[in-house]
Amino acid sequence: MHITERQPGDLARLRKLAAREKNAEQKDRLMAAALAVEQIQTSDIQRSLCRSRGFVQRWAWAQVAGQTGNVCNSHSTRSVLGAQHV
Repeated sequence: MHITERQPGDLARLRKLAAREKNAEQKDRLMAAALAVEQIQTSDIQRSLCRSRGFVQRWAWAQVAGQTGNVCNSHSTRSVLGAQHV
């Protein structure tokens, strides 16, 4: 995956949100996006988060689409990625 920051400061924002997040799944979503921005390989992110390839790729590409900002406001992948992607 070639995931980059959409705006300067996205990586810092994702890390800050993840650090404050109490819900484990939400934290993993944010961390998957942050690690992808850091150019960490999908398989390494999977191992570090104990998550599936699909989970990692879904949230990494949400960063590309600019939808990770919604992660902290939603407990549902449906509202963040849209029903057609879930």
